[in-house]
Amino acid sequence: MRTIVVASACLLSLGAATWEHSKRTRWIGRWTQKKKFAGQPVDAWLYWCAPPHDKEEWVYMPVMESVAEGLRRFNANASVAYADASVSVDIPEAARALRATTGRKTLVILFGWWNRRIAASQALFARLGRDENVYLVLYQSEPLAHAFTVRPSFYGARELWDYSAGNLALLRRRKDQTGPAILRFVPPGFVPRRALVRGDEVDDAATPAQAGFVGRRASRAPWLARNPALKAAVAPGPAFTWTALADLLRRAPLQVVLHRTEQPGYAFESLRGAVLAANRVCVLAQKSAPEDEKVWAGVVHFEHSSANLTARIGRLLGDPAALARCRRQTYHVFRHRFDVAAIFRRAQVPDLLRSLGWRLPPRSGEGRAQGRVHK
Repeated sequence: MRTIVVASACLLSLGAATWEHSKRTRWIGRWTQKKKFAGQPVDAWLYWCAPPHDKEEWVYMPVMESVAEGLRRFNANASVAYADASVSVDIPEAARALRATTGRKTLVILFGWWNRRIAASQALFARLGRDENVYLVLYQSEPLAHAFTVRPSFYGARELWDYSAGNLALLRRRKDQTGPAILRFVPPGFVPRRALVRGDEVDDAATPAQAGFVGRRASRAPWLARNPALKAAVAPGPAFTWTALADLLRRAPLQVVLHRTEQPGYAFESLRGAVLAANRVCVLAQKSAPEDEKVWAGVVHFEHSSANLTARIGRLLGDPAALARCRRQTYHVFRHRFDVAAIFRRAQVPDLLRSLGWRLPPRSGEGRAQGRVHK
């Protein structure tokens, strides 16, 4: 029986500790725990499955920080640690010790579990799925068809948390799909430390000559080649560090989110959208899954044809006041609707944490979950 927790919308720490960025590299794969875990019990592990490499650090880091912040908001004393194949730590042994000393199960959330290059770690993931001291969750951050095609193994995970409401709707329709029994909609939320563009910069911004696309357009090239007017209106801008990203968004505060394909019902790329919205960018996007368009309405403006998307870019570039209004609205709606604690409540994550033995505030002070449970 499958349980789907849906909703209308939507750092690493020892005690109140924080994420610490190593100077050795820019990417999340070298984020390490302060004090080297120092014998401290860890309540939750956020595990990056794919090989760490030097890539845009803003792509996956924000959703991991969002999940970590959500866990911290419900228990400030919980220890949430990051790990990957480069971190030498025995998670099963740490989970056994936590259970023995506190009675709590260890929450392990795998990110990037769909990656093709994780053969060396698959035995660990399967072991975690079988471990009675571990509660294993997969975080799904790719369009459903892609992830489930390249990585059909679910390692015995109990739950799947998805960045896309459209993905969950597709799973609900796929009667034959095997995998975790419990599905939750947990999109990336607002993380204050990643809001780099200030409000006063909106009024002072110069009107850009083109809309922007953060990153490299190689995977979008065939579609853009068939839409030359849109291609001319959108300028790519690779950014590998947070500083470079902030500079780029100040120069190009009108951003377009483009899919890799024109596949109907394609999941909205919320990892990208969340970073843009937190930085007061006016966000336009291609047609996406209707469930995602509903969730992101007021934050992202969806257009269902390349002609309409090109036309809206032109209107906003020609009306600085309208562009500024869009930027303010995007930030305001995103900050409130995608508050990390609200996302967790709607997905009923606090109930899961209580079942693992976490001490959380009484339900009356926490607010009622607004999601519906489908069985």
